[in-house]
Amino acid sequence: MVSYEEIKRVIEAQVAIVKPYVEPVWNLFSDYVYLQIAFLVIVGYLFAKLVSHYVPYFLFLLLDKFDKDEKFSLARELVGLIKKLIFQLLVLISILVAFKVTSFSLEPVTLLVKSLIVIVIGMFLSNAIKTILKKAAHASGEEHDDTKLIQPSTLPLFENAVSILITLGIIYQVLSLWGIDITALLASAGIAAMAIGMAMKDTLADIIAGILILTDPPFRIGDNIQIDGRIRGTVRKIGMRNTRIFTDENIEIIVPNSLIGNSQVINESSSLNKHLRIQFNVHVAYGCDTEEIRTLLIDIAHGSKNILKDQPVFVRISSVNPESIKFGLYGWIATPQKKSSAIAELNELMYMRFLKENIEITLPKLEEVAIISHVPIQQEMVIKEAPKQEIYIKEFPDTRQEVEVKEFPNTKQAIFIKEMPNLFGTAKAKKLNKISKKGDKDEQ
Repeated sequence: MVSYEEIKRVIEAQVAIVKPYVEPVWNLFSDYVYLQIAFLVIVGYLFAKLVSHYVPYFLFLLLDKFDKDEKFSLARELVGLIKKLIFQLLVLISILVAFKVTSFSLEPVTLLVKSLIVIVIGMFLSNAIKTILKKAAHASGEEHDDTKLIQPSTLPLFENAVSILITLGIIYQVLSLWGIDITALLASAGIAAMAIGMAMKDTLADIIAGILILTDPPFRIGDNIQIDGRIRGTVRKIGMRNTRIFTDENIEIIVPNSLIGNSQVINESSSLNKHLRIQFNVHVAYGCDTEEIRTLLIDIAHGSKNILKDQPVFVRISSVNPESIKFGLYGWIATPQKKSSAIAELNELMYMRFLKENIEITLPKLEEVAIISHVPIQQEMVIKEAPKQEIYIKEFPDTRQEVEVKEFPNTKQAIFIKEMPNLFGTAKAKKLNKISKKGDKDEQ
């Protein structure tokens, strides 16, 4: 392994060779600092052109030895990125060397050049990682390969993640170079992130569900799906927030990804051959010949333009109801998008054939009756016995009356007290008796 000291000696030897040719020119501009800086920058530019032209060639030869797979060839693209990186770094380093050699102190310019060096290195890392991810996504040559983590459908997700992480790293390094304390900025950013997360929780739920759909796809673009048995159509676009589905009527339905993540999704296009088996039900009255019905239904399927002829077609009795016998015709169609047209065609062919063969088709009885409107009917009611009722009187009316007496008869009467009870003791009783006796004599 080549040591640092050996590299240093080689560089010093090369500088000693070039120094006699450069020193006279350098001394010519000894009194002009700006001209010296310009001279060093021009020399650095020419040196960067020379190195960026020859060094990638040797790198290409080295990478080509380890990269034999043509489908996963990274040599040519990586060499182009390295060539661009070497040229930009050497030019920026020559500017720093010019300021260092001339002892020209201009701190903002130096910090600006160092910041540009950080940005150049960050952009190179971003482009190199994206190139590797892109090659990894298309490595197998297949459009969809469930064994790979990185697929063409998930490639934008990984590319955006790399761009965000490297951009944050570049900002952190540049702010550190300029001596800016980012502790307060990080705290403010954390509080702002919490507030934004609470305000946009529904949007974040859609984005997280979109990431899960892209990384572990339950369906792909072009698949025919059903969501909770209510939404059915063909997937046209899978975004970070929503998925766009087109129905058979060419109507676009925009479904939030969070709804898809919490719903039952039926993918009708997930089979290996992309075919779909359909079930066509027919209700026939009792007394029919089952073999005759089976033969007619198979003939109808063979006469259909949508039913595949190279796939098996069969008929079975699905159920026996009190009103009819239910037959099921099972056949295959080319794509799920043809299901509606296939069912419509079978309905027409079945009706015309059964009508021709004089076979009775029944429908299941309705179990619920809905009355839309009614006509009022006059009725006479006879109440045989009224129910008992209790009456509560909360307030009784005032029944006071004033009576005027014009003449009152003379009702004077004489009252004779024969004996007064003793109410005051013995002595008083005798006195009262005497008084009463005296009163009797006076009356006589």
